[in-house]
Amino acid sequence: MSYHKFFINLLRCEDRAKNFDSSWTRSPAVDYQLLSDDHVMFERMVSFWNLNPHEHRAKTACFMSHYNILRKIAEQRLVNCIVVEDDAVQMSELPEPEMLGNEFCYLGGYFSNMKLTKGALKERVPSKPGLNELNRETHRMLMCVSYYIPHYEIAQKIINYINTKARVRAIDCMAHSFPVPMNYFYPAVFVEGPGQSTIRKEKRKHPTTEYLLR
Repeated sequence: MSYHKFFINLLRCEDRAKNFDSSWTRSPAVDYQLLSDDHVMFERMVSFWNLNPHEHRAKTACFMSHYNILRKIAEQRLVNCIVVEDDAVQMSELPEPEMLGNEFCYLGGYFSNMKLTKGALKERVPSKPGLNELNRETHRMLMCVSYYIPHYEIAQKIINYINTKARVRAIDCMAHSFPVPMNYFYPAVFVEGPGQSTIRKEKRKHPTTEYLLR
């Protein structure tokens, strides 16, 4: 069975779209530069008090972009969906859908300490090749470089959960609390490319296929 493959892409980052062939569908990213200064989502998004306004607005737009593709998957009742951000680099062949299981599955990202202020884990989390359960009592996955949604009902559960929240957080932080089981595929199929982030200009580290930040 084939995949529905989506890449999230800003219109002003048209050069990144060239990295995806015709088997991928572009999902328009929300551009914070085109949102009004008083947009309700800027107030709804929670950030650290010292985060600069650019990052806060870009983080909000990133959240909205992922929300929109999840809503599309739910509304169009799609199955076997791969979602990547437009700076994702594919490192290996996509596994067959049955190898990715029946739950939300990370295909890229990195492991963080449970307390976010402690940063990324320094050592690799023991993982077997292929599908692994994400134990959210002991580990936290950050970044939404790529993930797999096997069935639209999973996307709908996530959307329903988000809609109950008066305030939201960055999509990768909030994902830790999504009311669905979560897995990850090892080694990661996608990593974040080395280009400049559209959210954090000073960012230098990127996740590896071992889900480490290097």
